[in-house]
Amino acid sequence: MSSWDEVDVLRGLAANPAAPEAVRIELPASTSEAALAGPDQSTPDTVGRAELDRLHSFHVRGLMTMPELGAEVSEWVARRGRERIGLAVRHPEPVVRLALLHVFRFPYSAPDDEYLQALTEDDSAEVRNAAARVVADLTERRGRELERDDIRGNGYDIRYMLSLLPLSRRLVDQLIAEDDPRRLAEIVVNPSVPDETAARLIDHADPEVRKRLAERPGLTPEQVARLLDDPDLEVRRAMVTRAPLPVERVVELLDDPELAEAAAANPALPEEHMWRLIRLSRPA
Repeated sequence: MSSWDEVDVLRGLAANPAAPEAVRIELPASTSEAALAGPDQSTPDTVGRAELDRLHSFHVRGLMTMPELGAEVSEWVARRGRERIGLAVRHPEPVVRLALLHVFRFPYSAPDDEYLQALTEDDSAEVRNAAARVVADLTERRGRELERDDIRGNGYDIRYMLSLLPLSRRLVDQLIAEDDPRRLAEIVVNPSVPDETAARLIDHADPEVRKRLAERPGLTPEQVARLLDDPDLEVRRAMVTRAPLPVERVVELLDDPELAEAAAANPALPEEHMWRLIRLSRPA
């Protein structure tokens, strides 16, 4: 095996979705997913409730408008985790539950979200009615293909819509004609964009567009071969990480110092070679 960066290759192995638990346990902590996840952000219910009470008091005292309260509650959910959202759904003050509806916004939420549905049966008529309006809006907007006027919001919103939600053929054609690499890099992975349309971008001048194309499932063998031979290293790495390559090809790429980390992350890598990487990384 050629010389390669031990940490990089083991990091690739840690990212391999096919790596069995026994292999993951043997990986150094510095490359494990647990180490990359950061500290536990869970919060006891009593603390979470106190934080919501404090936000409510700011609103009651006139220090926070309703839109500001909604934004703060959304930030609270983002910081504390979705598993804590039930605390807000059960909060005794209707205004807090009303502010929680700010969380359920297009394009990220689905109309059948269990917490949103719980708010449609809230004790407060104001909360019930507001929740019903949110459900109706989400149902309408997620039930059709997006057009140009739908693509608005912050950068995260736009990237989410362009990469994941159904896009009209007219919108896709407009975006390709405009040739904005940032937007093309999103639509090229969108499942609603036809394969033949996405394939038109395989020779795009911006390597980020080609790199994202490498993430698209269902590429033909010819397209895989072209992206594996791409002049940009990051495109080749993206392709090696995800491509349905023959087992022998994945093993062979472990000897390529530039692509070894990507090969270690490929799900086709046999378990015996995963153990081999671990053994070679240990002091003799």
